[in-house]
Amino acid sequence: MEEEEKKILEAIKADVRANADLVEERVNEETRAMQEDQIEFFRKGLEKENKTYLEGELKDLRQYAATKSSTDRLNTKKQLLELRQQLVSELFDEVRSDLKKFTTTPAYEEYLRTNVRKLKTTPSGYFIVRVQDETLMKKILKEEGLTNSMKTEYMPIGGFQYVDKDARMEYTCMLQDRLADAQQWFREHSGFNLEESEEQA
Repeated sequence: MEEEEKKILEAIKADVRANADLVEERVNEETRAMQEDQIEFFRKGLEKENKTYLEGELKDLRQYAATKSSTDRLNTKKQLLELRQQLVSELFDEVRSDLKKFTTTPAYEEYLRTNVRKLKTTPSGYFIVRVQDETLMKKILKEEGLTNSMKTEYMPIGGFQYVDKDARMEYTCMLQDRLADAQQWFREHSGFNLEESEEQA
């Protein structure tokens, strides 16, 4: 991978790393709070048991407590999974926003130019770009002495594709793909997972 792409991927990874600790800390705080609430609930319940109920009533209450504990564990796990999904979604919304800002900088033009220079183009190859980048890409191709045709398609962020069907070649440097790479890296390296640990009946 060339230097510019490495810089972009490293910047994305650094952003993910910086936010991963915050995400994990917020989940841990939520877990501790839920556990403390549950402990306090059962402490008060047991105090009431010791003072008020006869042996038979204690048995019924213990069954209720066991059922409620199991239900609470499932509810807590569901809430934590929902919280994790929300925090991860917010994290990558920020990364996506940063990438969109990047497409308005001079560094983005250099990113496109660097990737164009990597290609061995032929007359049959063509470029696919987003509408917003059409003028910029025409300028780059002209400056690089390329006369390949260009098509515009919807792209969520930016970058381009080069397609040469005759040479059976396709090259992409779309920023959406770089974001997907970062999300995959996050899933594999963040260590931020809630394991399926609920006891099976």
